[in-house]
Amino acid sequence: MKNKFVVIMVAMCLVFPSFAGGEGLLPSLTETIGIAMPSIGDILHRYPDTETNDAEGNAVEIFQNVTEEDFNTYSQYLAKNGAELQNYQVEGTSFEASIVLNGTPILFRYDQKSKEAAMIFPQGTYDDRLNNAKERFRLFITLVQAGKSEEALREIENISDAAAYKPLTGYLNSNGYKSIDDFKDATFYKIGCDLLQEGNVEGALGKWALIQSNEYVGKTGEAAYSYACELVKQNKIISALILLRTVDEDKCNILRARIENFLCSLYIPDSKVQYILKPDGTVVNFNGNVVENSIIKIGYHLALV
Repeated sequence: MKNKFVVIMVAMCLVFPSFAGGEGLLPSLTETIGIAMPSIGDILHRYPDTETNDAEGNAVEIFQNVTEEDFNTYSQYLAKNGAELQNYQVEGTSFEASIVLNGTPILFRYDQKSKEAAMIFPQGTYDDRLNNAKERFRLFITLVQAGKSEEALREIENISDAAAYKPLTGYLNSNGYKSIDDFKDATFYKIGCDLLQEGNVEGALGKWALIQSNEYVGKTGEAAYSYACELVKQNKIISALILLRTVDEDKCNILRARIENFLCSLYIPDSKVQYILKPDGTVVNFNGNVVENSIIKIGYHLALV
């Protein structure tokens, strides 16, 4: 059975930095927060399936569906991080060992048959990857509740393999978001809408450019169309059309057609005569003659609908 596992025995080589040279007033970080130990979650790119505390107060992490390849990769990962193994033993399909880093051990267990791995962190040690995810998630919730969604996004970006962190994805799902990307798109969409209402068109377009999904791209078109209609009512026709042409050419054509229909209702003495809105905001009839005061009349009549 022993030959089924690759166990790399290496001498400890990592030394925790001494910030005060042993003579300062502040304690070393190892004394305040303990030693960060290499977790199998680092090479699995996920988080424990379950996390509990045993009777002695040790943190216990359980990982399911861990293959022999994962086990061997973790062994190599330990070697690279300067860890050593002590008191390891194999019984049947089970492997157990102490992983020692900076003189401090944690217990690692793996069962080849059930493909379950367990990591037991005593006081003074911790899983840095999991602790970071917990802290970032806590800050994420605080920022979301404060309405600071863009800052909250930055906390997500600081979580390793955020899509694998179930508390985060569970929170988003319970609040109507299908995924982290869905939350990002919703955030950029809302920020863009807020900037648009403030008159910051360039800023809004910059945020909307970050959106990935077709669903929210479509929503930006609707928001831009609504805002463009407001601009037209203020006689800012060219600004309205430029905005829509940037966001949604089809919506731009719809607005142009809508404006031209109003022109027809204003000016047509004969139903066969057509009026066209030019890029500079003037209106010409079928013969190319400019219709006077076109912008004022358009704005007045659009305000009545």
